Amino acid sequence: MVAAFGRRTQRDPYEGLPPHAVVFQVVAQELRPRRPSNDGDDPFEVIFRDLYTQCWAAASEDRPSSQDVLHVVGLWMDQM
Repeated sequence: MVAAFGRRTQRDPYEGLPPHAVVFQVVAQELRPRRPSNDGDDPFEVIFRDLYTQCWAAASEDRPSSQDVLHVVGLWMDQM
């Protein structure tokens, strides 16, 4: 999801941080990329934002399963 986030915004969400610092901060301090300020209310943007936000949940039981992700992405792709 982070790769998709970076492609969408054309920015590295952790620009300037070495990889080991990113890993530590994600695990120890729940670091997550900031959402772009221009998210808007487009239904596809809302679905995408909700999906990648759910995938970032620290607790595994709060994250969607791979089947859930594939289902949402499939529905999203069907509408394009």
